[in-house]
Amino acid sequence: MRAWLLLVAGLAACKSARSHEQAIAGGIVGFEGEIEEETTGRSAEHLSYLVKGVKTRLERPGRVTIWDGASMQVYRLDPARRVYTQGAYDFDKPKSDAGSAWSRTGRTETIAGHTCDVITTTPKPPSKAFSEACLAPDVQTPGFGASEWTGLTGLRMRLVYYDSTGAETSRTEVTRVEPKSIKSSEFEVPTGYTKVPAL
Repeated sequence: MRAWLLLVAGLAACKSARSHEQAIAGGIVGFEGEIEEETTGRSAEHLSYLVKGVKTRLERPGRVTIWDGASMQVYRLDPARRVYTQGAYDFDKPKSDAGSAWSRTGRTETIAGHTCDVITTTPKPPSKAFSEACLAPDVQTPGFGASEWTGLTGLRMRLVYYDSTGAETSRTEVTRVEPKSIKSSEFEVPTGYTKVPAL
């Protein structure tokens, strides 16, 4: 769950999709396409996202989640039962890593064909645990970025957590970024679905 919370943390405290984009990148941006990532460690899984500006769709086995940054709503679908839930999603609420002191290391790496800047957190005594991420500035994706929890912009290509001994505990890394046209219907609840209180 931590992974996708960080992914959608890029929306700034504005009320329109256009304002969100301007606040994050300093200009109108809006990636459209598919992004895939792998998570290893405590909760290993493969995730596939569709992104269209400030809208993101995540498919997992047996369930679909759609975040709409324009309406501030999140939809959770159960395709087998053809039902869904709808609720408000506070994109502006501090996420799990918000407030951490992220700093640039001066190093760059190439992940999935994109050059990214390596950033890291400073351990908070007495803990020696820290995190490291890599942000690709050439892919500005409101709703799928990292501005809120790092104060920086760009697609979060990798996020690694280390414990106090320096051992890696969890890694999430983007494996594919493919710009392409995505149908708007992918971010809508399909016709015939019934709204329910909870899944």
